[in-house]
Amino acid sequence: MDLGSLCGPGISTTVADLGKYTASAVVTVTAHIGRNHATVPMPAKQLGMKAEALSEKGKGFYAEHLGAGRLSLIPRVDEAKFSCLEGRLRRTIKQAEIYDSVIPMAAYPMLKERFFAIEQDYRQARDEVVAKWDALVDEFKAGAADMLKGVRMPQRVRNKLFEEIIGGLPSKEAYQSSFYMRLKVTAFPGFAAPDGISPSIAADLEKSWQDSVVSTALAAIETTIGQGFSLLGKAAKTYEAQEKVMGKTLNAMARFSSDLAWKNVFQNPLLTSLGKKMKTIVDADKAEDKATLVEEALVDIWAYSKEQNIVLDASATPFGGDGLDIMLHARELAHANQMSIGI
Repeated sequence: MDLGSLCGPGISTTVADLGKYTASAVVTVTAHIGRNHATVPMPAKQLGMKAEALSEKGKGFYAEHLGAGRLSLIPRVDEAKFSCLEGRLRRTIKQAEIYDSVIPMAAYPMLKERFFAIEQDYRQARDEVVAKWDALVDEFKAGAADMLKGVRMPQRVRNKLFEEIIGGLPSKEAYQSSFYMRLKVTAFPGFAAPDGISPSIAADLEKSWQDSVVSTALAAIETTIGQGFSLLGKAAKTYEAQEKVMGKTLNAMARFSSDLAWKNVFQNPLLTSLGKKMKTIVDADKAEDKATLVEEALVDIWAYSKEQNIVLDASATPFGGDGLDIMLHARELAHANQMSIGI
């Protein structure tokens, strides 16, 4: 694969220059999220507990609070809200990355703005639970007591188990302070050998850094090309099945075309061209015109992938690898014929 032809004009592809450029163009961002889930162990099977043997109140508590061998103080609806917000942050980072948590500098302000909004919702959801904490604990105590009544055991053992369950819950203050949601942002590393190490170790460190620089650039370009290919393949499959391109897919194409302004960090010429072609597809009036443009763009990417030894998943299209090869060959023949007659 020729790194020089993968990057656009004005971007030096010597490793040292590419490393400096990459360090100035991207950061690495990961989500750090955590909280006390307010759960305690409850080995229901070992206790011989069966839901059908419980009272109605006990059954309700069992269904609402028991999962994976643990009793949870927090209602399922609140747990679902926390999980949803945690997943939203991870998806937001994924949408902004060009490869493996690498985020373009140009996308970071947008990511940070979205992070603040999600973090605010996360804190609000936490505060809603804290506001009803005392009621939740009272309900939990009553429910746990009802549930344990359905277990055959001496009363003193039942009482001890009840105290262990309640004692395992965090305090309101500990629960509230346990929440955190942060972005860990690190710069793309430059290379400087530490003082005092042997030349051979310094050489190995530099080689590893060079590999990291090149692999990051290549992976970022390949990943973005693959995303575009997959999106076009989806449009082609839909047209083949329904003779139309779905509005949802067209919206995704419009976003992809717009996002290339910051995603195409290395100014890859195919991606630059692809962004324009996707906009043309979105703006075309007739479904058959959209389909023709989609096929042309797929063949463009397929031809480029063969030149650069980029592996693409041809099953993302309705044509498969053989079909794309035939389409590419037909284009090459047409071009050769045009050249031969001077068109």
